Amino acid sequence: MTTMTTPTSGSGDPALLGRQDGDVRGGPKVILRLEGALVLAVASFIYDQIGSGWALFALLFLVPDVSMLGYLLGRRTGAAIYNACHNYILPAALGSCGYFAANHIAISVALIWIAHIAHLGLGRNSA
Repeated sequence: MTTMTTPTSGSGDPALLGRQDGDVRGGPKVILRLEGALVLAVASFIYDQIGSGWALFALLFLVPDVSMLGYLLGRRTGAAIYNACHNYILPAALGSCGYFAANHIAISVALIWIAHIAHLGLGRNSA
């Protein structure tokens, strides 16, 4: 007798067959998408108000994705590096330091970084 296994979230619940750990569906997914859209809109609005110019925004918007090169070091390490660059902690710290140091460039880069993260919605990867 042969037994087939299907990836689950670990609970054995048939409704979760084929889902990965951390996979969000339904109402919570909609809320997370709306949250991302709001953060993207607010970061873009503030960026526009400080007047750094949209050329800089376009130039730097995808820079955090360079962190994908971490996957060359392995799946686990790559996911850790990618996720470290795709959460709000680092750009919030950069923006705060820029604010208190009156550094316009740091604030602009932080807002671009926040906008990049927000546009991903659920784009974080699991190890």
